[in-house]
Parts: sequence; C-alpha cells; structure tokens
Amino acid sequence: MVKHAFRNTLYTNDNLYVLSGLNSGFVDLMYLDPPFNSKRMYSVPVGSKAAGASFKDMWTWKDVDEFYLDSLANNFPALARYIASVGAIHSKPMMAYLTYISQRMIEMHRILKETGSLYLHCDPTASHYLKHLLDGIFGKQGFRNEIVWCYRGGGSPKNDFGRRHDTIFRYSKSHELIFNGDAIRVPYQAEGIHRKDDAMWGKHKGTDKVYKPHPVGKIPEDWWIINILNANDPERTGYPTQKPLELIRRIVLASSHEGDIVMDPFCGCATTCVAAQTIGTKMDRHRHRKASGASPHPTSERRRRTFQGFYCNGPNSQTERPQNCSAVSIRQRAVIQRTKRQVQRLRTGF
Repeated sequence: MVKHAFRNTLYTNDNLYVLSGLNSGFVDLMYLDPPFNSKRMYSVPVGSKAAGASFKDMWTWKDVDEFYLDSLANNFPALARYIASVGAIHSKPMMAYLTYISQRMIEMHRILKETGSLYLHCDPTASHYLKHLLDGIFGKQGFRNEIVWCYRGGGSPKNDFGRRHDTIFRYSKSHELIFNGDAIRVPYQAEGIHRKDDAMWGKHKGTDKVYKPHPVGKIPEDWWIINILNANDPERTGYPTQKPLELIRRIVLASSHEGDIVMDPFCGCATTCVAAQTIGTKMDRHRHRKASGASPHPTSERRRRTFQGFYCNGPNSQTERPQNCSAVSIRQRAVIQRTKRQVQRLRTGF
C-alpha cells in the first residue's frame, strides 16, 4: 500500500463527519473556537473579504446528531447525566449546545496524539459548563491551564464590570506533552529589568542559588494581554468572530514542533491555519507546521487564497479529493434509520 504524504487541507463540511473519519492519534495540536451559545445571529458586512459568511449561535435538539446520541449515552454515562443536569439547572438550549460540543470533543480526544494538547476557546456564557465536559472526556488529570485572554474595548455596562476577557482551556492526554516554553518567552515587567546586583534578587532558601531573569524573557502567566483586532486592522477579513494571529501563534509555538499537524475543527476564516503556515521566515518555510481545518462555511476557502499549499475538501470546493482523505466521508455516507420513538428515548435518556 502506498503511503501518501499529508497535505494541508481545509474541509468545508460538518466537522463531526470530518473528525470521525480521521485516524486515531493523528493530530499533534488542536485549537478550537466554537460558537459560544451567545444566542445571536452573526453575519458579515457586504463588501468585506468574508462577505457571504454567516452563522447562528442558537441551539436546539435539531443541531444534535442523533446517530451519535446512543454512543454518548452508552460510552460516557456520567457525562450524559451531567449534560442532563445542565438542562435542569440552566436550560434545554444549553443542554443541546453541550451535547453538540461533546459529540465532537469525543472524536477530538480520539484523534489527538498522546503527546498532543487541546485548547478550547470560550467565554463566560458556557465556560464553567464546558470545563466539566472536558473533565469528563480527558479526565481531571488532563487539565493543564485555564488561560484568560484579556483585551480592551469601548463601552461598559452601568451595573457591572466591563466584560473584557475570553477563557481558553488547555488539556492534554498524558503528562508527556509538548510544551516549548522558550519559544513563547515575553519581556519581564519594568520593575525588574534594572536590577544589576545579585543582592537585589531573591535566593533559594538554604542555598546560594540566586533567582535571575532568563536572558530572553519569562514564560507567560496564564493571563495574556493581547489586543483584539480593530475594524481597520490589516488582518481583518470581516469574519465576525475572528481572533488575532498573535494569540494563535503563541499557542502553536508553545504546543507543537516543526512539521507537526495542527487542526482547528471550527476554523471559521482559517486564522489557525494561517498561523501554523506562517511561523518562521519566508526563507525558512520548512519550519512551518502542517495544518488542517474544518468549517461548514465557504469563508475558509476564500481566505485560503491568501496563502499557498492548502487543499480544500468539501461541497464548496471543485478540487478533486486526494487518496489519503478518502476515509473522511465513510461515516457521512452511513444512513441509520431510527423511529421517532427511538430518538425520543435517546433524548429523554439523558
């Protein structure tokens, strides 16, 4: 059997079908920025680079894939009970949203390598519910960090503090994970840079070892101050929930090596793919990571024209599928007939 080399790929299809068709232990790093259950409808202004893209962030049981419901209930009974409790504590739409995410998260866990990491980007709308979901799939020992991405913006509510942060949960499958601390060092705070004498630095108790700054800087804390993209930023494509390249590049540099496979199952305007491809200089292209993304929208296909080397696979593409991607559509073609009574049993079984 001929072994085909991996090709940078954009899948424009339901990511559940894409994920279920990929081999286990295939991906080195996974970053996802799924809908936040904000109960909003997002659309792109006419005339922008991403014109035509839109998506709803409102959830019902119609968004849940019924084929995977029994698998979730049978293989993750504790997780199913937890999701059911959220329906009672919060609402049925939140229950449907968590079911939608969990069906995909189970597949993400399966295709992630033992040395890999997963970063889930969310906001306070559902972050506290999503962390329990991640604990149920990765195990509580898989939790690594809760990263707070802080940014500034105009306008504040009269009776609350201004909401100016997102949450990024970082999980791994094992303790043998990739983490490149030296690749993401940042400058020290100003109060420490003028210390010249060893006496000005703290010492280890009971030893002569002196705490001194690393010549390149420090590994960032778990709160990151990175500005959001303003309306006139050259990075802007017009996609409503676009994240800055600086944010994603830090994640890619920290948790992947040269030549590793990086995947974003909710890639939107393909910022993760761009970040993975553009790390390193133009003259040093072998340092780039290999990237893969899945999106139900054609926006990613439009943005792929801004960088080279990406194959686009899906109903919005006219490109012929390469042989090594043939497994992606196997489960998509499977048709499982279920009666209304069976479906109702699965829903009420949570």
